[in-house]
Amino acid sequence: MAAPVAKKVEGWKAKKWYQLVAPKVLGGGDIALIPASDDEHIINRIVKIPLKEVT
Repeated sequence: MAAPVAKKVEGWKAKKWYQLVAPKVLGGGDIALIPASDDEHIINRIVKIPLKEVT
């Protein structure tokens, strides 16, 4: 008989979503949501966003 297969957690479901906020110079508004599996992974992350979305 075949061995039971463990269910794999889907990558997106295991991640938490974090709000990306613009610097005060650019208005300080919410820009986007970014996924990360841990708080440590979003520190110093570079995100390219068009200036049109910030202003």
